[in-house]
This record gives sequence, C-alpha cells and structure tokens, in this order.
Amino acid sequence: MDPEQQQSERVGLVSGDGGDSSGPQNPYKQTSMSPNHPFYQIKRSAIVGASLYGLHYMKVYHTILRHSKFDHVWFKIGLACCVALLALKSYVELYQGKTKKIKVRYENFKQETHTVMILMLLISIAFHKSLWAVHGAGETMFIMFLFGCICLNTALMMPPWAWNLLAVVLLTFFYSNVCVRKMRSK
Repeated sequence: MDPEQQQSERVGLVSGDGGDSSGPQNPYKQTSMSPNHPFYQIKRSAIVGASLYGLHYMKVYHTILRHSKFDHVWFKIGLACCVALLALKSYVELYQGKTKKIKVRYENFKQETHTVMILMLLISIAFHKSLWAVHGAGETMFIMFLFGCICLNTALMMPPWAWNLLAVVLLTFFYSNVCVRKMRSK
C-alpha cells in the first residue's frame, strides 16, 4: 500500500470494500458518473458560454483593443507571464509526465509548483492593473473571475495537449491583435 493511500485511510477518506463496516464511508466519492459524463460536459459548456456572454456584455475585448485608459504595458506583462506559465505547464505535464513517465505531483516538482504560483500571482496583478483604470475594482475582479471560469472549465473539458495548443493559439491571437496593433498605431 502506498503512503498516500495509507494517509487517506488514516484520516478516514476511503472505506474498505465500499459498503461494509471495515472503514468510514467517503461522502465525496462519486461512483455514479465519470468526470467526462455528458452532464458535466454540458454544465461546463454552459458555464463557459455564460462567462463569455458576461465578458461580451461588459465589452472587455473592445476595452482591451480601443480604450485610451487601458494600460497596454501591464497587459503585455500579463501575456508574457501567461506564455511562461504555459511553457512551464507544458514542460511538466507533457514532457516530464508523458515522455519521461514521471508522476506529476508536488513532491516531484516543488520548484515548478512554486514558480507556477508566483507566475499566477504576477498574471493576476498585471491584468488587474491593466483593467483597473477602465473598470474599477469590483468590475475588474468580476472580469478576472469570469476569465478564470472560462479557463478552468475549458481545461477540464479537454486533454492537456489540446488545452496547451488552444492556449498557444489564443495567446498568439491576443498578442497579434493587442500588442502588434498598438505598435502600428504609434
């Protein structure tokens, strides 16, 4: 028995054979539907659709492209941190996890995990700083919440290689539309 399973049994998170009295029952264990069940996929699609509508309703894309108070320097810093985060995520999941068959867990990738947390903090600060002058505190936090809902639910609907590919395409699209267009207008 591996140490994780021993720890889980010690704290009472798993039961013995399922229905007998050999251990406490796990109330969070889902046995009826898999995570890729169509119900969950429809639910995630609805969340992504509602979040996209919220961003459209708040005219976030228009703000990023054309608003004079929008801080493009901080947005570029956020995009650069996103690229670094995506590269690190791809390295750990696809290269180390799939190619070298190293189990992706905290104990094996402590430095990478801490780097990801720092990059996420920098991304959050950069995007908040870029949107703050236009939308204010509350709307900026709500925009970041909607964007997080889109990212999380899209990542849960796709395999890692597809999510990484989509992220590269979207980051390239944003870079070409925001950064390059802004440089041409000067």
